Amino acid sequence: MKKIFILLTALLLILSLFGCSEEIEQGFEQSNEQSSQAAESSEESKNENTKKLVSKKVIKNGTGEITQTSEYKYNAKGQASEIKNTTTAQTTVIYTTYDKYGHEAESITKDGNGNILSHHQFERDEYGYMHKWRTLDENGKTKNENVYDVVRDEQGRMLEVYLNGELSQYYSYDEEGNATERRPNSDSYRIYDKDDKTLESGTGDYKMIYTYENGKVKEINSQYGETVYKTVYEYDGELLLSQTNYENGEVTLKYLYEYDADGDPIKETMQNALGIASSITEYYYDNYPIEE
Repeated sequence: MKKIFILLTALLLILSLFGCSEEIEQGFEQSNEQSSQAAESSEESKNENTKKLVSKKVIKNGTGEITQTSEYKYNAKGQASEIKNTTTAQTTVIYTTYDKYGHEAESITKDGNGNILSHHQFERDEYGYMHKWRTLDENGKTKNENVYDVVRDEQGRMLEVYLNGELSQYYSYDEEGNATERRPNSDSYRIYDKDDKTLESGTGDYKMIYTYENGKVKEINSQYGETVYKTVYEYDGELLLSQTNYENGEVTLKYLYEYDADGDPIKETMQNALGIASSITEYYYDNYPIEE
């Protein structure tokens, strides 16, 4: 079945108020690869030399006015090589190349006139983990470089991660393989199960508890001071139907998802507490030639 990409932007804004923006990373772990690959569908068409991929994404506000259009081009392996984003304010184009393992190797963003807005290069280790992240200027010269070094155990599990020589995060594991990630000089932590699903995360007095059903996140519960937060996910088999955010038992935001006959997402609707649509995202697909 399809990978499902989930829009968690509103939850991110809420959690970032408490310094916990990274705590919704669990949701993004389900969606980040899909968005970086332009929401690629895993379902191949009947012609085995083509693949069904997103050709265009349209975002509208609550009144139906288009606020952003994204158009996609792909390389021979079906990876998004060019994404043109057009808003009422500007047009930007993101050009992406990949290494032989399929990881993003370079990303250049230009404005509508072809001027470079940002330029980044990436190198990863044999496990796919980031090793170097460079920022280049408009002439292609390195402005700064961040180097990540990972220490692993004999099973290949991360023990320590160093950023530019300084310890950035470290891990410990229990007998069942569950991992706890911590950051030095911080009370931030994250606990993963042996399948790398987040079970718990937090900072200081703020803690988030994740529950799963059939391998998919079912609820995320948290509390900050006297305010209780909850996010509930509803599915139809493998397909996510809705995500509802609560604050002290009252609905604050709701996301609804619709799919085509192949199970590919075609519409995402964000509703406010009154059930009124405030944002609608529509997806359109085409079949693209893919090399074996």
